[in-house]
Amino acid sequence: ESDTATSTIAQVKSISLNEVNSAIESAEKDLTVDLEEVELLKGLANQSQDWFDRALEFAPKRNKRIVRGKKILQPKYSIQEVVSLIESSCDIPMDTTKEIERLRMLLSDVQSWRLQAQVKLREIID
Repeated sequence: ESDTATSTIAQVKSISLNEVNSAIESAEKDLTVDLEEVELLKGLANQSQDWFDRALEFAPKRNKRIVRGKKILQPKYSIQEVVSLIESSCDIPMDTTKEIERLRMLLSDVQSWRLQAQVKLREIID
């Protein structure tokens, strides 16, 4: 039963933000009346865009971190902020697979660095 639910969620989330924005644009151009559904789509698109922007801010695509050999200083975020963003992905009705993967890699990198730092600290203290 849970496999069916997961499959259904995957099918629902296979739509992209660009497809939703195209549907909104088409409705605004082709329809002469305001539809509640279009307004709902706009709300979902805005919510989703905010989520995607935040995910990109937290975990930029690899090629965006370095510009001509210079590392760009990124703002610092708490682990809880990253975890919360991952958890809130279930509220986004679009495909967030790539972004979730980048966010999880970020958490993995942080955890790895943290463990290494703890080992080094113990070596220094002991």
